[in-house]
Amino acid sequence: MTAQPIRIRMHILWLLAVLWLAGCTQPPTPTLLPDPSPTIEIEREVATLTVQNEATPTPEPKPETQDVQINIAYPKAGATLRGKVDIEGTVIHPNLKAYGIVYTTDRYHTQNSAWRLDDPIAWNVETAVTAGVLGTWHTTDYPNGSYSLLLAVYEMGVDEPLVYFVDNLTIENEITPTPTPAPVSGPTPLPFATPTGLEQYDTFALGGYLRTAEHWSAMRYAGMTWLELPVPYPHNGAGQIRTNHALGFKVLVRAFNNADMVISKTFIDDYTAWVATIAAAGADAIEVWNEPNIDRSWAGAIDPAAYTRLLCAAYEAIKEANPETYVISAAPAPTGWFKGCSATGCDDLPWLEGLYAAGAGQCMDYIGAHHNAGATSPSARSGHPADLGSTHHSWFFLPQTEVYYQTFKGTRQLFYTALGYASQEGLPAFATPFAWAKGITDAQQAAWLAEAVQLSLDSKMVRGIMIWNVDFKRYGYDPQDGYAIVRPDGSCPACVTLHEVLSQP
Repeated sequence: MTAQPIRIRMHILWLLAVLWLAGCTQPPTPTLLPDPSPTIEIEREVATLTVQNEATPTPEPKPETQDVQINIAYPKAGATLRGKVDIEGTVIHPNLKAYGIVYTTDRYHTQNSAWRLDDPIAWNVETAVTAGVLGTWHTTDYPNGSYSLLLAVYEMGVDEPLVYFVDNLTIENEITPTPTPAPVSGPTPLPFATPTGLEQYDTFALGGYLRTAEHWSAMRYAGMTWLELPVPYPHNGAGQIRTNHALGFKVLVRAFNNADMVISKTFIDDYTAWVATIAAAGADAIEVWNEPNIDRSWAGAIDPAAYTRLLCAAYEAIKEANPETYVISAAPAPTGWFKGCSATGCDDLPWLEGLYAAGAGQCMDYIGAHHNAGATSPSARSGHPADLGSTHHSWFFLPQTEVYYQTFKGTRQLFYTALGYASQEGLPAFATPFAWAKGITDAQQAAWLAEAVQLSLDSKMVRGIMIWNVDFKRYGYDPQDGYAIVRPDGSCPACVTLHEVLSQP
C-alpha cells in the first residue's frame, strides 16, 4: 500500500560529529556532543492511512505540481525483501534541497510510528533522480520481520518535507546457524537483574544512551537504572517516558533545539513552556540546552549571563510543573581552545565561572558535564596521546571533575550527561580526527568506565553518569560504534566491570 505525497513537520536532532584534532599541541578543540535519537515521533498535519485489498491495484500518486514527481517504484507494498535491495523511484523538484529514506518496524505506518532517523537508508542526497536508484537497503543488517519505508523530500526554504510511504514490507533473509562459541570468561548471557548491594548507592545515578531495546538486560546487569532520551522540540516525549518508566528506568531528557532558536524574540518563553511540558510528562531530570559555550549550539553572542537567564527561567517553569524533576545545567563543551571567554566562544572553565558569578547555582540541581575525549585512566593528569605534554583538565576525568566542582565552591555536584571512551578494537579504523583513540582496547574502555564510576562514588563530587553509549553504530566518520560498550562480538566487558563496582559490599 502506498500513499500520496503529503507534507508533515519532522523535528530531527541530528547527530553531529565530534571534531578533535589528532596530535594538536594545544588544548582540545570545542566539541558538540552527538544527540542520539533512537526514536522520533512525527507530528502530522495531514495523514490518511487507507488499507486496500492486496488484489486492488494502487494508483500512482499525482505530483503536487507539474514539476514535482516523488515516488518509490520498488519495492511495492506487500513485497518480500532479501539481501541487498536497491530502492528505486523518482525525486524531481524544481527547488530540491535534499531527500532521505528511513524505515520503521511497523507493518503499517501510523501517527505514532517510530521512524529510525538514527539509522537512515539514505540521507541528505542533494541530486534529483528520475526512475533510478534512490538508495540501497542492506536488509541482512536487520532482523526478519515487518517494515515500512518513508521517503522525505525537502525543498529550499521550506521546513516541512513532502513524503511518500511504502507499507507492508517483509524482510525474510535466510538465517545462518550460529556456530557454538568457545567458552569465554564472564557471565553470558547477562541476566536482567540489578546488582545486589546497589541500594547503598541509591544517591548515584548510572545510565546510558540506548539505540535498540535488545540491550536492556545488559544495562540492567551493569547497574544502569537511567536512560538519556532526546526529545525533539516541541514534543514532550510523554509516551517514551511512560514506556521507560514501565521498564524500571528513570529518564533524563536533554532539551536542546537548533541554535537558531536562540535568536528568536520569544526564545525564553518558547523554551520554558516546552520544558514545562516535558517535566509534566514525568521526566526525572532535564538538561537545559547543550554545550552553549560554542557557536554550533548557541546563535548570537555567547555569554554565561545570557544562558543563566534561560536556565533560571527554565528552572522555575520545570519546578512549577513537576517539583520532583531535577534541573541540570547544560554541559559545556570541555575545551581550552578559545583562551578565555568572548562573544564568539568560551572555554569551559571561564564559562562555569561566569555562570557562578551570575547566580546560576540557585537555578540548578546539578552541574552538567561531558567527557568523551579521554584516552587515559580517569585518574591520570597527563599523557593524553593527542598532546603528551598537556595537563589541561578537559583531557582527564578526575581533573575535570575537580575543576568543575571547585568552581561552584562545592555547592553543587556534577552530573555527567555523557561520558565515554572509544575503543577501536574489532572495528574499522577510526578517521584521522579520532586517531588519539586508536590504541584504546575493549579492556581499557571497560576498566576506565568502572574507574570513573568508582572515583565518583568515592569523591562524592558526581551525582550521576550517563554512558555514551550502549549500542550505537558508526555515523559517517564519527566512531559511535567505538564508544559503544556492547562490542562487535556482542560481548559487554564494561557491563561486567560496572557490575563489579556497584555490587561491592
